[in-house]
Amino acid sequence: SIINQNMININNILFKKFFHTIIILFLSVNIPAQTFSGGFNFNLPWNDSTSQNFLPKFPIIKIEDGKFVTTDANGNFTLNGKPIRFWGSNVVAGGAFPQKNLAASIAGRMRKFGINLIRFHHIDNDWGGPSLLTGVDTRSLNPTYLDLLDNFIARLKENGIFINMNLNVSRMFKPFDGVAYADSVRNYGTDFFKAVTIFDPYLIQLQKEYAQQLLTHINPYTGKALVDDPVMAMVETNNENSLYRAWRDNILKPIKSGGKLVFHHVKMLDSLWNAFLLKKYQTNENLKASWNKNILISGLNEQIKNGGFEFSNLRKDWALEQHSGATADTSRDNSTSYKGNFSVKINVTKGTGTEWHIQFKQPTLTLKKDSSYTVTFAAKSDGQRQINVSVMNDLSPWNGYGGKNYVISNQWNVYSFSFKASETNNGTARLTFQLGKEKATFWFDEISVTKASVKGLLDDENLNNKNVRRIEYADCVSYSDERVKDISEFYIKLQQNFFKDFFAFLKNTLKVKVPIVGTNWNVGVADLASMNVGDYVDNHSYWDHPQFPNIPWSSTDWLINNKPMVKDASGGTIPALFAGVQMQGKPFTISEYNHAFPNQYQSEAVNFILGYSSFHNANGIMIFDYNGSTNWSDDKIESYFSIHRNPIFMAQFPLASFIYRNFLIPESISPKTINYNFETIKLLPKNDTNDWSGTVLFNRKVALINSVKVGSYESNTDFGLSELQNAPSTIFITDNGAITWDTNLGVLSIKGK
Repeated sequence: SIINQNMININNILFKKFFHTIIILFLSVNIPAQTFSGGFNFNLPWNDSTSQNFLPKFPIIKIEDGKFVTTDANGNFTLNGKPIRFWGSNVVAGGAFPQKNLAASIAGRMRKFGINLIRFHHIDNDWGGPSLLTGVDTRSLNPTYLDLLDNFIARLKENGIFINMNLNVSRMFKPFDGVAYADSVRNYGTDFFKAVTIFDPYLIQLQKEYAQQLLTHINPYTGKALVDDPVMAMVETNNENSLYRAWRDNILKPIKSGGKLVFHHVKMLDSLWNAFLLKKYQTNENLKASWNKNILISGLNEQIKNGGFEFSNLRKDWALEQHSGATADTSRDNSTSYKGNFSVKINVTKGTGTEWHIQFKQPTLTLKKDSSYTVTFAAKSDGQRQINVSVMNDLSPWNGYGGKNYVISNQWNVYSFSFKASETNNGTARLTFQLGKEKATFWFDEISVTKASVKGLLDDENLNNKNVRRIEYADCVSYSDERVKDISEFYIKLQQNFFKDFFAFLKNTLKVKVPIVGTNWNVGVADLASMNVGDYVDNHSYWDHPQFPNIPWSSTDWLINNKPMVKDASGGTIPALFAGVQMQGKPFTISEYNHAFPNQYQSEAVNFILGYSSFHNANGIMIFDYNGSTNWSDDKIESYFSIHRNPIFMAQFPLASFIYRNFLIPESISPKTINYNFETIKLLPKNDTNDWSGTVLFNRKVALINSVKVGSYESNTDFGLSELQNAPSTIFITDNGAITWDTNLGVLSIKGK
């Protein structure tokens, strides 16, 4: 590995009062890539566990039998009655199964660099490489890889390194598992869509079976099962798996309708939904009385000009945006229409794999805050094509109000969705059709934006017939408050009950003695509310995660923005990672974090996550990932995320770990607490702003100044949200003065105790 000073782009690093005060300055300068001479080899060997006088020392701290990691009322992990923090990483797929002659050296090197926790991830994969599940079914553990896993865990334990054991990550069910429609269900794993494992009873049974096999078998190298071995510090039941997120993404519907469910699971969810309503309302009359309050008729105040394209002023009323090499042209077409004589024809002559690179839009809409609107249009294409339709501000910061993905066919069909405007927008809101994914031809007609209707129980629905529909998330603004609250509660409680049941099984049946978490990658407060039954809270975040236009996880077909986070006035990863995610009285971990290679500014990552995790008193950091392959010795960066041969990360690990594990950066002195009324949470779909991280009820940039934790998701009233609306725009100073971040200059300063 060679350090190129221009590539790393660190302007100034200054340490004062070694280990006690750290000031880290990053100055972002736009230096173009260039060839250079005079570079030098900077090789941090994969197996070096020796000590150096100029590095912090991490002696082996024995993991004692009977002394398990637990939690305290202050929201800390504890060991022997004292708070403990974990500085760690992930071993992924093949990286979790090193050969026996390598494992001790790998573990020793991890300890040398300050790692005291390793998360075992994707050990249940079906990618054709090392995995615990490699047979004709997924109901038995591969003995060869189980033996390698056991040996590696024993070597980690010898070095005083704890483990975070993941259960359901990338398992792909097979016909010999006895799973109905297994060939289609396997695609759930491929797409990292696992929501069915939250409500399908048989899949839940299989998950429990796997947990029992993995956690209760005796490791021959330690003489203990993981449930009885204090080397296991925590258990994660489901990686990045949210039923609520799947609902918000509008994919809990049949595959042929643009969803991800096989018919078997559609009917299962429908049945559970109607059973939920029957238990709550008992009769159809009660349901109708509740849902049909304050219903309204739609169709008023048309916002679209020339939505039927009968007038010749196409380019006056409609605009076409083309980005990143994507090309298209528009014209009025009198050869086909849904209604009248004309439609608009959009011929995408070059796609890029990214929908927004071609945008057909009308940017003159006037919207009123908290008013609901319905978008309706007719469309067809030259084949089955996926598009996105959205409404947003046409001016910076381009706030989104609502949108939906559609699969368009070669036949005319009418599509619609509704949204609630989050702000008043006088003539600068836009309706946008995003079409740049691939070369294709589209026709649109009868485009309309009007005041939305409010519907209750529909005429053809009857609880006695068990045919009440599950409405899509994007359509919630078109339905009465009571109907929306019920469908929200259904998904939240269904997910919460799964976690309650699974946690009880782990603790009461398998006798797991350490903290357990449900999942991560939340989609806002409603998702978090369903997960708060766990012992701790977990989250993930990445800066400049690679995008894959055409081939998922390709090593050649990828894009990055290659920008520094230190210059990002929105706060980069920090607001969504911390603000209102932590819960009072429960530990908080970040089990995946990275600024992905080859972003030139990777050197930011360790210091950002060190500083703000310390400030927010996060209890565990796991950089993703240490290694995800069986290649340990080659001196190269193996993947976008692999850090074990990446000197930009590893050179910073010893000092960062020492500071973090020894609490040398002070935490917030003015923490904020927020409480949510569950009624507010259930109505969030009617106020969604289309943000990636879910509905935002306060200014999350406050997390750059104060710690913000949730006290309750079932409060009698919403509390603390109104005082969290204001935050500085470009310069952020934490309440204790420990961190100053100037996004204008691109300077991050961290001061220790």
